[in-house]
Amino acid sequence: APSAISKSVVARCPGAPALPILQPILGKTLLVGHLKILVADDAAILRRRIVSMLSSLEGVSGVFEAVDCRSTLASVELNCPDVLVLDLCMPDGSGLDVLQSLKQMTDMPRVLVLTTWGDPEIRRRCLDAGAEFFFEKSSDVFLAVEAVGAIAAETRK
Repeated sequence: APSAISKSVVARCPGAPALPILQPILGKTLLVGHLKILVADDAAILRRRIVSMLSSLEGVSGVFEAVDCRSTLASVELNCPDVLVLDLCMPDGSGLDVLQSLKQMTDMPRVLVLTTWGDPEIRRRCLDAGAEFFFEKSSDVFLAVEAVGAIAAETRK
């Protein structure tokens, strides 16, 4: 069940202005060439490195940061990211709780889990909860960045 911190996030950016140039991508609607990304990870050095790499991708208009579950959900509500790069182990809960909260949204961001937990059961639970990708920090950071680059490229087509 979703944690108490997640119950307020049920709709994506209510009252946000309509965007002029829209293109459907795999069931999502994105502003062409203007991908917004949220990186949620409590490990500051890794988070900042990932933000730096993602910021340099063509088609990315903004990269936001969150350090725990509460700030992740607040940033999703405030910034309406198209993509969320999500760690599972955070100081105030689990990224799985965040995924459960996002499932309640009418238009949740595309989620890439990037974690130190490579257990197949955790991977299955994340994918079942709505994550599209699952990467391990120890070996897959560059693959995660490539996956976001591919999503950004889709928005430019």
